[in-house]
Amino acid sequence: MKEIKTLSRETGFAFQSFMGAVMGPLFLFLINGGVFGNAMEMEGGKIASSLFMTTLSSFMVIALCGGSNYTAYAAFTREGKYFYMNKYLPISYSAIVKLKTRFANYVTAVGVSLSAVVLFINALIGGHGLVGIIGIPLICGIAALIGFSTNKFGILRDLKRPKLVWNNANEALKHNTYAMVPMLISMAAGLFIMIEGMILFGLMTAGLLNEILGYAVFWILAYLAAILVYVIFGRGLVNAEELFERIE
Repeated sequence: MKEIKTLSRETGFAFQSFMGAVMGPLFLFLINGGVFGNAMEMEGGKIASSLFMTTLSSFMVIALCGGSNYTAYAAFTREGKYFYMNKYLPISYSAIVKLKTRFANYVTAVGVSLSAVVLFINALIGGHGLVGIIGIPLICGIAALIGFSTNKFGILRDLKRPKLVWNNANEALKHNTYAMVPMLISMAAGLFIMIEGMILFGLMTAGLLNEILGYAVFWILAYLAAILVYVIFGRGLVNAEELFERIE
């Protein structure tokens, strides 16, 4: 309830927090199966075509649903002058961080779930077949893993240096360059997955790589990238109690 009240107090923060969860599924519909998807003629076989759309979809879901979640990246900044209420709540500082992380993860989960629905509809309309449908939960799994990892990292990073003095949401986010770091991490992971997918798609369409093998290599590398993000950024090893005590 505290998080909802904080977001309702500044509509700018609410817009930034929920934008990715809405824009991600919308862009997926436009690119993957709506306005543009039906106009795209793929070469190299049904599996290669599915991989091409899977590559684009993975980047969109990771970058927007997982990488644009200001619910996490400005978790304490958006509280502004009300931040100090945290020190008087009858719960521990670590519990506050956990609850903010959970709330941010809910937002990411909603965006990823809506994306899954759009991808499933697009797969049926576009005739991507079983291969395309199997890729949907794999895409969402990667996006959730990266999103949850950067959420935790973003919250702790914001807690290190929150921008508590601001007049509006745009000013708070503009001067909070630390919020850009977890976003860049997600986008870098998504870009890596997109590039390796494009390379494999090119090899498959040129007949230099078996389609089934290429698809398998794509998912192995994609999940290795997601696991690496989790290992480096998602474990949340920072002492939350110490960070709270630093802020006077």
